[in-house]
Amino acid sequence: MTVLDFTAYAGKLFSHFTVTLVTHLTTLLSTNRHEMEYNLYSNAEVTFSHLDQDADECFSKDSPSWTKTKCVITHNGWTLVLLAGLCFALLCGLTALGVLYVKKTNMSDFLEAQNMNLSASLSTVQQKLAATRPCRECDSGWKKHQGQCYFFSKEKKTWTQSHDYCLSVGAQLVIINGQQEQTFVSESIIETCWIGLSDLETEGQWYWVDGSSLNATETK
Repeated sequence: MTVLDFTAYAGKLFSHFTVTLVTHLTTLLSTNRHEMEYNLYSNAEVTFSHLDQDADECFSKDSPSWTKTKCVITHNGWTLVLLAGLCFALLCGLTALGVLYVKKTNMSDFLEAQNMNLSASLSTVQQKLAATRPCRECDSGWKKHQGQCYFFSKEKKTWTQSHDYCLSVGAQLVIINGQQEQTFVSESIIETCWIGLSDLETEGQWYWVDGSSLNATETK
C-alpha cells in the first residue's frame, strides 16, 4: 500500500469513526434529562424556587415562610466522557493526517531528487565510457566528436520519423549532455534538426529519449 493509498484509507476510517461517535452522542444528549426529586417539608404552596445545580438544597422565596425543598439532580457522566473522547479523536485524527501528508510530500521530493541524481550520474558514466573507448572511424556521412558519431540528415522528416530512422541504424536522436556538445551540434546543422527531446507522454513535461528529464541535464 502506497503512502497516498494509506492516507485515503486513514481518512475514510477516521470519518466513519467520527460520524458514528457524533450520532451516538447526539442520541444520548436528546434522551438525557435532569431528574429532580422534591421532598417538601411543609404544605405551603411553592410559587418560585431558585435552583442551584451545585447545591443540595433549594428554598422557595414567595411562600409565607421559607420552605425547605430538597433537590436531587443526577447527571449522566457518560455524556462528558463521550464528548471528551470525540474531541480527543478529532485531534488525533487531524494530527495523523497531517503527519501522513508531510511524509508523503517529503517522500515525493526525495524520489524526485534521487531520480535527478541518478540521471546525472548515468550521463557522467556514459561520457567517461565514451572517452575510454578506443578510437573508431565513423561511417561515411557521419561526423566525429569526442568519440561519438553524429549524422545530420538533409531530409525533411517529422520527429517520430527521425526517431524511428535513428533506431533503424542503431543510433538515437542526439541528447545534449553539455555546452560543448550543444555548440558542436549548433555549428554542424545547416538549417534545423530534431534532437532527442519531446513531450509526447505529457504535454509540457520534456524528456530525453533515454528517459531522463530536461531538468536533470540542465543541472549538469
